[in-house]
Parts: sequence; C-alpha cells; structure tokens
Amino acid sequence: MGGSSFGGMVLPLILRNLFPRYGWTWTIRIIGLMSLVCYGAGILLVKSQLPKNKMPKVLVDFGVFAYAHLTFLSIVVFCIRVRHIQVRCIAAYAPASHPIRNSIR
Repeated sequence: MGGSSFGGMVLPLILRNLFPRYGWTWTIRIIGLMSLVCYGAGILLVKSQLPKNKMPKVLVDFGVFAYAHLTFLSIVVFCIRVRHIQVRCIAAYAPASHPIRNSIR
C-alpha cells in the first residue's frame, strides 16, 4: 500500500507541472515511461523465494477438461468474453465507421 499512497501524492503534482509544458499526449507518454521504468526495476530486482520446479512447464494443461464442472466453467467464461467483445468493441466501433443517417425517404 505504500506505493499506491506515494503515487497518489506524487502523480497529481507531476501531472500539474507536465500538462502546461508538454500537453496531454506527451504527459501521458512521460507517465507511461516512468511506470515502465519503475515496473522494470521491480521485475529485475525482485528475487524469487520459491524453490525451482523440476517438472517441465506446460503452457496449457488439457487434463482439467476431464472434469465436467471445469469444462462447463471454461465454456461459460469463453462465451462471456466473446459477448464482451461484441458489446464493447464491435458495438462501439460500428456507429463510428457506419454513421446512421437521419433522413426519412
């Protein structure tokens, strides 16, 4: 929680100074670069405390589909995600690419 409270104090001050100088686009790019550097440092400096796993890593374990309730859950989650793409992405893009004309003829 220390990082989020520090970011909540520092980011508004940084944004207040960057917006007038660089504008919105470059301010967001600078904040993104700062985040990338901080996250990259965290990834490089953190040491794993877990022992190394000697078993080979499998990208997808299809053995879970042997259980009916996990198979059903996977199908439901997949359908929800597909519906989410339809509602959020395609429905938002369609009016912008094909505007509706209000003419009555």
